[in-house]
Parts: sequence; structure tokens; C-alpha cells
Amino acid sequence: MENFFQRTERIDSEASVESLSLQKWRMANVILNPDLSTRNGRRIQLIKLLTLLLIPLLALTAQSIVNLFNAQKKNTWASNEYNSVLILADVSKVIEALQVERGLTSMYIESYDTDIFQKMYAHYLITDHSINSVTEWPDTSDDFPFDNVLDFKTVLQDRRATVSRFGTRTTVRKELNFYTMVIGNITDWIMSTIYDPDEATYDEDTTEWQNDIAVGYLLDIQDRIGIQRALGSVYFINGRLNENNFQYFLENNALSEFYMNKVRELDADLNSFYEEQWVLPGYEARLENMTAEITERRSDLGSQRYKALVWFSNKTYQIETLGSMRDMVLADHLEDLKLGFNNANDAMIREIITLLVIVCIIPTLTFMFYKATSGITNYTKELETQKKQLKKEKRKTEYLLFQMIPRIVAMRLKRRKNDKRIIAEKFGSVSVYFSNVVGFTDLSSSLPPRQVVNLLNTVYTFLDERIECYDVYKVETINDVYMVASGLPHRNGDRHTLEIALLALDVIYRVKRVAVSDLPGMEIQLQVGMHTGPVVAGIVGNRMPRYCLFGDTVNTAARMQTSGEPQKIHISHAMHSALERTGKFITEERGMTHIKGKGNMMTHWLIGKNRTPKSLTVVDVLPQYDGPI
Repeated sequence: MENFFQRTERIDSEASVESLSLQKWRMANVILNPDLSTRNGRRIQLIKLLTLLLIPLLALTAQSIVNLFNAQKKNTWASNEYNSVLILADVSKVIEALQVERGLTSMYIESYDTDIFQKMYAHYLITDHSINSVTEWPDTSDDFPFDNVLDFKTVLQDRRATVSRFGTRTTVRKELNFYTMVIGNITDWIMSTIYDPDEATYDEDTTEWQNDIAVGYLLDIQDRIGIQRALGSVYFINGRLNENNFQYFLENNALSEFYMNKVRELDADLNSFYEEQWVLPGYEARLENMTAEITERRSDLGSQRYKALVWFSNKTYQIETLGSMRDMVLADHLEDLKLGFNNANDAMIREIITLLVIVCIIPTLTFMFYKATSGITNYTKELETQKKQLKKEKRKTEYLLFQMIPRIVAMRLKRRKNDKRIIAEKFGSVSVYFSNVVGFTDLSSSLPPRQVVNLLNTVYTFLDERIECYDVYKVETINDVYMVASGLPHRNGDRHTLEIALLALDVIYRVKRVAVSDLPGMEIQLQVGMHTGPVVAGIVGNRMPRYCLFGDTVNTAARMQTSGEPQKIHISHAMHSALERTGKFITEERGMTHIKGKGNMMTHWLIGKNRTPKSLTVVDVLPQYDGPI
């Protein structure tokens, strides 16, 4: 029975708690329903109004900052893209000049005609002028075949000198391959380095993406028609083409027609322009006849140099027509970029004005808020501090308790308060795991104390981290022995065998990669044993209470560990049978083994995890395990 002083202390404690609860309720009521007739009530009401006002202002500020950032990003992109398109136009002239130079070079190699040589030599100046007109060339690029533009010019001049020397041993195909390689790499550089589609910010309602595709198609078509121009000229000069060049001609002819149809389908304006400039005047029909003459190999006609010039000039006009189409696309693209640039500037100005207005309003409202709330902060601050200290101390107490006793058991103890009866429980089926560090006894006698402790701390830390991934409970550690159980204090049905087996495989696989800081080169090895069966569990001790397990299952699991081998998982026959029922693990029979205190027992090795059938979804919720299969 409680005496007078105990009863008085209890009544005072209850009154104190009731008083604190009453104060909290009154404060909440004052905040929710302030009395406007009082000074504090008016302050609370002002705070509520200011809060309602500041929230949308802050949201508007955030939205304005995001809009300003997006507008600035689009402005920068449009400016860079505009400059890139101008460079693209200049580099396209270089490509066209190189294509003409490629055709003239091929004709000269086949004929060694003086007139063609003079045209070729004169065109060198046009090509050089177009190269010098480009305002920006890459210093280095994976898509550019030369270190810089000077290197490019030097290689080109050397190639020209080789072709110009009479009797030089070169072929049409070699020159075609050289110029095609240069043109192709320059084209790739245009479409990837200068005209990078990954940085584009297309609007859903614009056709900028169509412009980009059309430009790429047109550049490719021009190059392929340039190859046809060169090979066709060679055909009409010699009256024939070798098989490789003939197939090369057919390939480029088919691909140029395919991509041309794509461009005409993509843009109606480009299709109309092509019809007016090429189809309707009859150029297309004329070239179709000459193309048919090449593809049908009418070799009986012999050398027709005049036709070679006609073919070359008509193909050149076709390439120029495609160049005009490309320039149309680029001009439209420039107009779109100008419009986007101007819109981005307007958006930036609007957002800057909005931010300036908000920046002027927020400090004023903040000052008002500070002045309005300064009168009531002291009490709430003190109350909040006490509350935090109380929670902090409670968390410390619970943390220490949960380190010694499972949470579920600790909560049961707290609910029982002054009931000092022993908490004990029987579990019909659990799995128990034991492991120790191989050779630890010899190491502990030969190493300094600090290194021994560091070794154990490294192993325990590693094991503590791994058990967090599984439904298991760490029971205790004795010396270098680590004991874990699954199926208690939370009962998990038959799942405990899966959990404890996966844990064992996990630690055996990963422990090889654990490094001890002051023992470099040391490879840690574990010796693991497991058994499943019934156990009794309960709280033992008053000063240092522990949650302990009792029963033959614990003893057998410990014997499995002591009679095992390094880096192996030794399991009993009962454990083997339980794992075999799951169909998810690979085991190996060890045979009859003498177990101290148990006699001869049939034992097994747990080798790895089996492939899980998709119909068995229980493993889907298990932690991922990347160990041996």
C-alpha cells in the first residue's frame, strides 16, 4: 500500500500533467479562434493573414524564378543556334565546292584532258575561298578528320599536287573515297558539334525538328548526287564503269532518290520549289534518260565526252537546286530563331519586373510579421525547448533499451509496468545461425590488443550491416562467435529458413572483400553453421537484461558451426529438408558426421541459391542478393 507521501507525490504529478495538457489545449484554441478584443488575439489574427498572403507571394516568386531561368536558357540557345546556322551555311558552301572538285578530279583522271584540268585548277581557287570564308572551325573533334583547319588545307593541297602530276598512279575510286571521307566527316561535324540536336529546345507547335531533318537529308542527297556526277562523267568518257564503281553508282542513285522523296513528303514548300526548278523545266526527264543509259550499260555507244560535260553540268545544276532548297530551310529556321529570341527576351523582362515587385513587397511584409509575432515567441520557444528535450531523452532511453531487448518485447515490458513476472515464449520453428572468424584464437594471442579489437569491430560492423537486409534478429556475440536467429521475436511462418539461408550466403560471399584497416592483405574467413527447430526465448537478468534463446536447436546450430569448415555453410539435415522444400537453394550432402555431444548426424553443405521460378513470388520481396548462384 502507498503511504501518505507517495499518494501526495502521485496526485501532484497527475495534477502537473493535467495542467500541462490544459495549457496546450488552450494555446491551440487561442491560435485557431483568437479573441480579437485582446492584443494577443489581434497579433495572432495578423499572423494568419500575413501567412495567407506570403504563401502565394513565395509561390509566385518561385514560379517567376523558374520562368526567368527557362527564358534565359531559351534565349541563350536561340542565340547560339542562330550563330550555328550561319556557320552551317558557310560550311555548306565548302561541301558544295569539294563535291564539284571531286567530280572534276574524277573526270581528269579518266581523260587527262587539258580543258578539264584547267577547270579543275580554277575550281581549286573557289574551294580555297569557301574554306577561308568559314568563321569557325573546330580545333579538335572526334568527327573532324584533321587536327585543325591548317592541317586540313595542307592535306588537301598535297592531294591536289598528287593528282596534278601527270602519270601519278591513282584511280577514280581512290579520289572518290578521299573526297567522300572529307565531305562526310565535315557533314557529321556540322550535325553533331555545331548543330547539336541534344541541346535543342523544340516547341510542340513548331516545325523546327522538320527543318533539322530536312537539312540533314539535303546534305546527304547533295553528296550522293555528287558521287553520281563523278561516276557518270567517268562512264561517258570511257564508255564503261568497272563493276565496283557501277555498283557504287547504283547504290548512291537509289539512296538519293529515297531521301529526296522523304524531303518532298516532309515539306510541301520544298516539294513545290523542286517541281518548279527541276521537274517542270525537263531537267529531271533528261537526266533520267542519261541515268538509264548508265544503268543499262549501253557500252556500244563508246566514249562520249560531250555527254560527260552535259551530264556534269546538269548534275551540278541539280546539286545547286538542292542547295537553294537547303538555304530556304535555313532562312526559315533563322526567322524562327529570331522570333524565339525576341519572345525569350520579352519573357525575361516580364519575369524580372515581377521579381522586382515581389522583392519590394516581401521585406515589408516580413518586417510586419516579425513585429507582430515578437510578443508571443518567448513562451512558445520555452515550451518547445522543453518538449524537444523530453523527446530527446525518451529516444535515448528507448534506443538503449532496444539495443539489449527486441523492440516488440521491450514494448510488452513497458505495457506491463510494475509486473515483474518473467517474459518467456516458446517458438515452434525458428532458424539459428552461428559463425566465427577462422583462426581468431591464434590471431588474438599474436596481435596487439588494439588490432584484435579492430579486427572484431570490422567483422561485427560488416555482419551488423548485412543483417539489416533480412528478417533476422541478432541474439548475441561471444568472443568471435556471432549468433543470429530468424522467426523470432516476430513470427514469420516458414519464411525463417529462407531469410537465414540468404543471410549466410550473403556474408560468405561478401566477407572476402572486407578489409581490415591496420591488417592489409588479410583475408577474413568465416565458419558458419545453421539448424532449424523449436526454441524457448525470454528476458534474463535485471541489471543487464538480455533476450536469450534456449533449447537443443541452439546447441545443434552451435555444433554445426564448430564442426564446419572455413568459408562453408554447414547445415543439419532438418535445415536441409526445410530448404529443399522451398526449391530455391542448392545443397550438397556431407554425409554422416560425428558431432560432439550429439553423436553421428547426417549433415549437408549449403552451396548457393537456385534460380527462382516466376510462379513463386515469395522471393520477390526478399532483399537483393548478388552472391553465387
